[in-house]
Amino acid sequence: MIQLTLVIFLILASLNPPARAAFGDPKSSESENLNPLQARAALRPEVVEPGGTTELAIDLDLAEGYHAYVERFRLQIESPDDLKLDTFKIKPTVEFQDKVSNSTKLGVSGHAKLRTVIEVPPGFKTGSHQVKLKLVYQACNDDHCLFPKTIELAVKLKVE
Repeated sequence: MIQLTLVIFLILASLNPPARAAFGDPKSSESENLNPLQARAALRPEVVEPGGTTELAIDLDLAEGYHAYVERFRLQIESPDDLKLDTFKIKPTVEFQDKVSNSTKLGVSGHAKLRTVIEVPPGFKTGSHQVKLKLVYQACNDDHCLFPKTIELAVKLKVE
């Protein structure tokens, strides 16, 4: 009986459109871009000494018609966990009128670049490492905001 209930629930859940973070006129899920941000990451330089630093640059491309709140961006290193991430900056930014809060917000529209510094601690193991990152953002259009999204990124770091 429990298995039958679970199967019915899963079938019904797959028929419903995705949930929205704000009220508005529902659009068909086929025409809505549920992942409007594309991100590409690179390190400069890619080779660092233990105790050194490297710049992490993430190119952000937001789909037309969307903007993303700067205050809602989050970035963290998943592994290796002993690397340190400095505060990031995003440029260029634009101001827009938020219809829900009726206030001016700072955000990203179109193309932008997120930059920060990664610190490699003294004594860090030499060799090639894959740095795994998680970037969280929230994008909105004129009708609604999507729930926060997470993008997983990876860059190669060589420590010698």
